[in-house]
Amino acid sequence: MSHTIQIVWFKRDLRIFDHAALSNACKRGPVLPLFIVDRQILRAPDYSSLHYNFVSEALNELRDSLRKMGLPILVLDEDVVSAFTHLLSVYGKIVVHCHEETGNAISFERDRHVRNWTREQGVELNEYPQNGVIRGLRNRDGWSRKWNERMDAQIIPIPEPAKAPELRIPGVSLPISSNLDLNQDFGNENKLLGGEKAARELLDSFLDSRSKDYEKLMSSPISAPHHCSRLSPYLAWGCISSKVVVQATRARVAELKAEKGGRSSEGPRLRSLTSFHSRMHWRCHFTQKLEMEPKIEFRCFNRSLDNLRSGTPNANLLEAWRSGQTGYPFVDACMRYLRARGWINFRMRAMLVSFAAYDLWIDWRFIKDFLAQTFIDYEPGIHISQLQMQSGTTGINTLRIYNPVKQGMDHDPKATFIRRWVPEIARLSTPEIHDWGTDTFLRPTADYPHPIVDHAEAVRLARQRFRDIRTSANYKSDSEKVRLLHGSRKPSTRRHRHPTHGKSKPSIAT
Repeated sequence: MSHTIQIVWFKRDLRIFDHAALSNACKRGPVLPLFIVDRQILRAPDYSSLHYNFVSEALNELRDSLRKMGLPILVLDEDVVSAFTHLLSVYGKIVVHCHEETGNAISFERDRHVRNWTREQGVELNEYPQNGVIRGLRNRDGWSRKWNERMDAQIIPIPEPAKAPELRIPGVSLPISSNLDLNQDFGNENKLLGGEKAARELLDSFLDSRSKDYEKLMSSPISAPHHCSRLSPYLAWGCISSKVVVQATRARVAELKAEKGGRSSEGPRLRSLTSFHSRMHWRCHFTQKLEMEPKIEFRCFNRSLDNLRSGTPNANLLEAWRSGQTGYPFVDACMRYLRARGWINFRMRAMLVSFAAYDLWIDWRFIKDFLAQTFIDYEPGIHISQLQMQSGTTGINTLRIYNPVKQGMDHDPKATFIRRWVPEIARLSTPEIHDWGTDTFLRPTADYPHPIVDHAEAVRLARQRFRDIRTSANYKSDSEKVRLLHGSRKPSTRRHRHPTHGKSKPSIAT
């Protein structure tokens, strides 16, 4: 194999630690790392400059890490199959190594074209799993056991310095975001730096100290930015592997149990880390759904609900929701925060979707791409599954309808968060802010809208519509199909107890 060039195609796996494709390539011969600027992915409606800038930062760090191994990284700005055709024509014999990816329809089609091309050209293609998503499953029987096996596997060390081939193709500099005509109106105040180093630092600080009150404080947008791990974008773009996070979490739990005989003072920390571990399990659980049924990107899990919210939504209502001008202060504060920071905690994401789905009666497909653009940790499998769950279109979950006023009073009781992000009403008293939009408060003149819908009435109508359709035979039949294909099974061990078997609900925005 000494004259065969081992191509390591980096996609959503921007790291060198626990990287199966890089490790195996280094064992076989001259290694050429490759990153392709895929314009089709960049032009997709679910992509934005927020993602690209994070990826660019991670890629710059990856370039430095590979350089220390004696390897360059070749950046090509062309169609993926054309790039591999070019490489094959120049080097004569290549092997392609890459990780499996569960992405949107564009990435599914891209990878299918690459597989077909390698088959036609007689090029060896090695795709490696990088998380607990199992390719080729027919159902979910035994999936939790397989997930545990993946997470228990040995972590792959950084490879020894490797031999690089002669660069016979001129690479390009990574284009800057402003030259790519990307969706750019999001995440301007994002404070997360892409890369493997930042991911490890966040993991260490979370396990060492920030996780202490994770379970208690992750629901408020005030405390969540500090007490959540903030690892979700690093997991989504592959700056750190799920296996590394899970094993580090388990090791920290073992340390805490061993300290001073597991004194009760560490009880909250242990519960928090156990809760976090469960959410790592749920990340793969939800992504597995898209892996097994890619069509859920465009249609409801329960097909009888495809036309439940039929037609184009009211443009004024949709824009009010998108811009944080609904007249519900807590909803608007969360939306404005999200647009500025590119991240918000899970409960607030769920509330935003709930408001669009039930209060405004907007189909999840009309908010899918907008939210994808605003989430720096956008991962298609999790995103699509959660949108449908929070919109009530899975057919196997209870309706999760959030009262926006109650959520504000519960998670921002002093209206501190609202005052910061909805300054139009900051001068009002706390009760007046929370009562904005209710009949008990006579609104003064302010540069802030009245509520665009009546929450109680909208929810009443939404529940009635669901009650009507749930009596149909098609709904029941389709729900059973969803349950058989995607429903969670009982875990194989008590150690990894499914979070919904207790009182808590799953949270994915780790």
